[in-house]
Amino acid sequence: MKTKSFKLTRNHLMWFAIAVFLLIYFAKINQSEVTDGQFPSKEEIEQRQKDSMIEYQTSQGRNVQFPEDIIGY
Repeated sequence: MKTKSFKLTRNHLMWFAIAVFLLIYFAKINQSEVTDGQFPSKEEIEQRQKDSMIEYQTSQGRNVQFPEDIIGY
């Protein structure tokens, strides 16, 4: 009984490359979707921005607020 030898051709490599591309493409789409399907409301966004403000007192005694992400914490 003779076994059939498998020859790797350009056609095989092309379909393999397409399969890998589609796998990566759909994985990135799934990763970028919103988790619960709901975007935060405008009030919720404003509240998050207020909560992330940090207040500092300058040497002149003035109170200054900075967004937390600018400071880097």
